[in-house]
Amino acid sequence: MCPRCGGEPETLMHVITRCGPAKEVGDLVSIGWPSIFNIDDIRAWFDFVFKHGSNYTCKVIAITIWAIWHARNKQVMEGKQQTAQDIRIIVASLVRELDEINRKLPDQRETMKTHWKPPQDPNVKVNFDAVFKPQIQQSCSGFVIRNEIGLILGSGAVKNDYISYSFSAEAIACIQALKFAE
Repeated sequence: MCPRCGGEPETLMHVITRCGPAKEVGDLVSIGWPSIFNIDDIRAWFDFVFKHGSNYTCKVIAITIWAIWHARNKQVMEGKQQTAQDIRIIVASLVRELDEINRKLPDQRETMKTHWKPPQDPNVKVNFDAVFKPQIQQSCSGFVIRNEIGLILGSGAVKNDYISYSFSAEAIACIQALKFAE
């Protein structure tokens, strides 16, 4: 049973939308929990919410769900209760904080366009890259092999020790990718 209201079995849908504290929070935050005919499938509910809600509504709902779940855990794990008003204040604060962060972030610009071009049948294409950490003389190679329709035929990653130069890391990544493709 739900440890907060004791009225129903504790399901995600109950905790998030039907439990007394959750209903109160939803009313205080003024989001009006979307309802779709008493559905108990949390995935279907989320799908409905995020397909039909505005960006703002979806943001507030996501933060509210987190705050309700956090309050539920505080009560169950620590015995500390938060009122619906406490949760509403947390939600409002987090929404303001997220909005402020978004205002301070620079505009997202596309700095580089990458266009993957498929090989001609019957060839495959091998893409690889490496990351190099000179302080610990290690690299990691990554590679992916795709066919003419972009279907991934294989991929992998390998950690390499005793690598002294970034050029060596790239060369090793190339060799590992080609050996894997072979």
